[in-house]
Parts: sequence; structure tokens; C-alpha cells
Amino acid sequence: MNPSGGPVASRPHNVPLHTKQHYQAKYDIIGSLPFELTVQVVEYLETSDIARCRMVSKRWHKIFLSDTIIVPLLRQSLPLLGMDGSVVPAANAMTYIRWVHGLRFARPIKKLFVPWSARSRTPEEIVYNSRRLCCSVLGPRNEIEMLNLETGERSVWTDEAEDELLGFAVSDRYLVMVSRDSLGTVWDLQTSRRNSRRLPSISPHIFIEKDKVIMTTWSTHQNLPIYVWDLKTNDFSEFGSFANLCLWHVDADKSVLVAFDINWEADPPEVSQTKWSLTGQQLDSKQFFLPMGGRQVDRDSVSRSRSRCYRNFGDKSVTQLFPRGDNNATLHLMYDYPSDNLSARWIESAEPINRKVSVGLCAILTPEIVYRWGNQLRRIAVYNANSGTTTLHPYRLDIREETGLNLLSPPRPQRWRQRRAMSYRERTLRPFGDNDIFGVASEDGAQIWFFNPKFLPDLKNSVPFLAREESG
Repeated sequence: MNPSGGPVASRPHNVPLHTKQHYQAKYDIIGSLPFELTVQVVEYLETSDIARCRMVSKRWHKIFLSDTIIVPLLRQSLPLLGMDGSVVPAANAMTYIRWVHGLRFARPIKKLFVPWSARSRTPEEIVYNSRRLCCSVLGPRNEIEMLNLETGERSVWTDEAEDELLGFAVSDRYLVMVSRDSLGTVWDLQTSRRNSRRLPSISPHIFIEKDKVIMTTWSTHQNLPIYVWDLKTNDFSEFGSFANLCLWHVDADKSVLVAFDINWEADPPEVSQTKWSLTGQQLDSKQFFLPMGGRQVDRDSVSRSRSRCYRNFGDKSVTQLFPRGDNNATLHLMYDYPSDNLSARWIESAEPINRKVSVGLCAILTPEIVYRWGNQLRRIAVYNANSGTTTLHPYRLDIREETGLNLLSPPRPQRWRQRRAMSYRERTLRPFGDNDIFGVASEDGAQIWFFNPKFLPDLKNSVPFLAREESG
């Protein structure tokens, strides 16, 4: 059956095959196929090819937008965004398919460059979440400058600490700042109210899940717990004692914490999974082995790679680990709370890039897609856990990224490099993002890529991306 209706064009019998006249004849190969075969052909096409095919003719447009073709493609694409296919109507399918295609192949719809303000010219730390880009500012006081990507507004938030800032985190509702003198400060971004308290323990790794603040610390020398600060009750709790904490999950609505302590010295690795109520009661505990496909991961390499490469996506939590000795493989761990399943998948790379990317410089955009940066690599590495592959894409500098130009230029003579010691924040570009955007921050500002067709803002004080020719 031909879903487009009307007669199917056939090849003129007086025109021989494989001749110029044959290809000039109006012969619709796709339209002449049975629809079932057309569907099988489409399965081999990339999203960009399907988009082009829709523009060939009205008949092709109708064929390639039929539910038989577009709905399965939509169901394959939405998990990469961390979304459920049942909530997206088929009429909007191409919008989401285009969105996923951009994330997979680092092809944004729009690019902007946002210069830092005079206040935040030298940002200490970059944090992005819920369409809010925050940077800590050097100065006599602990200050966070926040750029709201939805409204374009900039704001400054401070604490009352006497010591320097240890870490901070942001969500759609709260901004949390923790200083080295154990003072925790929380700002309600909706009411602009501030609350502070002394914390029994502190950690530089801070995450917010709705009204819960999670703080974790990694160490190869001692067992350490997970700390949870309840912003509603202002209570501070301590959970467990972990030697090799690799992943955790918090469901604030159900008031549950799940943690995974993994013994990497066992073959296969042995997992100790513990579940607590956030009121302090232990609900469940179990041990099992984690299938690794015959590969081994040593404890030291995992400890070095844990850092901040973690993200929660509602019912799922994700992290990535780099095994020592295998520069072509990355371990992708994901916990699915509804099914109570911890999965481990290997992501392969054709090039030995793990030694060239920086462990902590990652942006987990979706449960399946992670972007990483490394000065030695000088490209964006896109890790796709769904396909198990890594692709490399050039990063083109904006003409205003002077710091980036210095970082990506060939090394200068030794005498020049010894003139001034560069700090960590000056030695690297720092990635951030989610499934809407991906950005790279430097001393000069942030280059932001927009992937979501429904989120393409025009930010105040931003400038259109203008590529520097020599950036490649």
C-alpha cells in the first residue's frame, strides 16, 4: 500500500537502466516500493537523511511522516533525551528527532558567546543546572554570579562566611553555598530568602535534589559517609560508610537514598547496595556481582576517575569511570530506580583518547550522552552509551576567546612558559550543560550551543558566535 495515495510512478520501458536519460526520467524509486520495504530502508538512514528526504516532494514528505516510520524512530530517539515516548505526540516527532540528532553529532541549532561581566572576569568554579549558569567570583567575599538563560538576567548572591568558598550547587529553586569554616548557606531563588547553619561535616561535592542537599567525599584511605541536608526541616543526616562509593541515587519525593559500594578487586566486581529512608532507617541491603563483559577495572583507576562526573535524571542516576590501562574504553554506570537495576556498559573509542581528556571536565547531558573536553585532545568527545561508541568533533573558538586560543595554540618555548604560572582555571576550558544546551567556559566567557528547538533564547549582552578561522 502507498500511504501517500495516488498512482505510483513507474519507470518508462523505453528508457534503458544506468543511462543519463534514465536518471533524468521522473521515476520515484521510493514511491514505487511496497510500503513495508520503504520502512526497512528508512531504518538505515540517519536523522539528517530523513529530514532531507521529506523535502524531495509532497509524496515523500507524506511517506516519511507516516506513523509507521516516525513513531518507531521517535521511540528510539527519546530515551537519549531521558524522556518517555508516550508523552510526545507524533505530530511533534521531527522536533525531538532533530534535537537528538544534534546532541549525538554535536550539531547545535544555534551558538552564542556570553562574555563574563567585569565582576566575574576570573571565575573560580562553573556550575550549571536548571538553565542557570553560575560562577564563583574571586574577591574579599564569597560571591556567586548567576545568569538565567531563560530571562537573560544576571544576579549576585553572597554568604556570611569568614572563610573561602568550598563548593556550591544550584537547582530550579535553591542555591547552596558551603564554605571551609563549615557554614552552609541556602538561598531560595523564588523568594530571595537566605538561611544559614553550621554543618557538622562538609564536602566539596555538592548536589541538590529538590529540597535535599547531598554531599559526598571520595577517599582511597578511609571509609566516608554520604551527608544529606534537608532544606525543609534544616536537619543534617549521615548515611553509611563507604570504601568505594561509585554511584548513589536520591528520590526526594519518596524520601529514599540508594548507594552502591563496589569492590573492584573482585572479578567480577562485587556490589553492596544499600537503601535508606531519608529519615535514617535502613530499608534494604543486598550484594551481587556486576557483569563486566570479561574486562577488569582496578580500584586505583576508579578512585581517580570518580570526581564530579555524576548526574541525576529523575528516576535514573549516571556516572562514568575510566579504567587504567585501557585508553579506548569508558565504563558507563546507570541506576534505574523503578526497576532497581544497576547496569554497566562499555563505550568504545577508535582512538586512545582517555589519557587526553580530563576526568572531571565532563558534561552529562542525558542518561545516554556525555560530552568531555581535554586540552590535549583539542576536540569534543561525545560518548554515546546507547550505541557504545565515542565520536570526536572539532571545537571552534569564538573570535573573543583569547584564553582558549592560548590553550589550543602550539606550546611556546620553555622560557616563555616559565614567566607566569597559570592556575588550574586558566589552564583548561570547562564544559557544562544538559539536554537543552552544551557550553564551554573560559576566562573570557562562555560559548553556548543550543540543541532544543523549543529553547533558543536571545540573551542580554550575548553576541552571535563568530568563528575564529585558525581554530579549525
